[in-house]
Amino acid sequence: MKSSRPIWLQNIVNYLLDNIFDLLTISAAAFVIIRHSFFTPYTIDDFPNLVEALLAILGLIAFSSLWQHHRRLDIIEELGQKTYNLVAKQSGEQIRAEDFFWAKERNITTEELAQAKDIYIVGMILNRAVRSNMALFGDRLAAGANLRFVVLDWENESLMNVMPYRSYGSKPKEWWQNRIKETVGHIEDIPNSDQIPGTLKVGCLPHFPSFGMWLLDPDKPDGKIHIEVYHHRTAEMNPTFSLSASEDAYWYNFFRKQFDLLWESCEQDGRVLSIVPAVAQVP
Repeated sequence: MKSSRPIWLQNIVNYLLDNIFDLLTISAAAFVIIRHSFFTPYTIDDFPNLVEALLAILGLIAFSSLWQHHRRLDIIEELGQKTYNLVAKQSGEQIRAEDFFWAKERNITTEELAQAKDIYIVGMILNRAVRSNMALFGDRLAAGANLRFVVLDWENESLMNVMPYRSYGSKPKEWWQNRIKETVGHIEDIPNSDQIPGTLKVGCLPHFPSFGMWLLDPDKPDGKIHIEVYHHRTAEMNPTFSLSASEDAYWYNFFRKQFDLLWESCEQDGRVLSIVPAVAQVP
C-alpha cells in the first residue's frame, strides 16, 4: 500500500531513521567541544562527567553501527521481496496484457530493418508499410536481402466482396482493390538498380489472414517476429506483440510456421509474383 504522506516528507523521515544515531553522536560530541571552548572549560573536577560523556558518545557510535546494519537488512529484505514478486508475476501463468502488447502504436525501427537479410511481411493491404520503407527495402535488396510480401489477392472477387464488411468506414470493394494494386506498384518500384542480388516476391493470398506479421531474419538465432492481431471495423490500433527466437521458442516457431502456411496458400490457391527491376525487363 502506498503511503499518503508527500514524497518530500517521506524522504525526510527516511533520512532521520537512517541517520538518527549518527546525528545524536555528532550532537553529543559537539556539546562537549562547544562547552569546553566557549563556555566552561573542563577542570580536573569535571573528569568523571567528561568520562561519562565520552562513554556515551562511544555507545552512540556502537549503537549507530548496529542500527545502520539493521536498516540495511530491512532494505535488502524489502528489495528482495519486490524482486520476488516481480519474477513471480512475470513467470506466473497470468500476465498483464499491458506487459505483453505494445503500449502504443509504433513502427518497426530502421535499425531492425537495416540489418535484416530476410524480411517477410504479411498484411491485407500493406500500403503505408511499403510506402514508408521503400528506400530502406531497396537498400536491403541491393545488399542481397530476400523480401517477401503477402497481401490479399485483389483479383479474387469473392474475397474482395467481403472486404467492405471487415473494414472501418464504407469504402466499396473497388477502393480496396485499387489500394492493393497501389501497394504492388510500390513493391515493383523497390529495386533501385538493374542488378539486385536479393529476391523480391509478392504472395497474393486467397483468404483473409488472422493477423499481420513482420518477420526479420526469422531463421536466425536472433530473429524477431512482430504480430498484429486484426480488429473488426474500428480505427483503433491493432493489438501488437513481439516474439524473439531466443526467448520465446515455442510461440516463435508457431508463428514462423504460420508464415510458411500463408505462403503455401499463395502458391497453391493464389498467386506469387516475382518482381524484377523495370530496367531488366527491357530487351
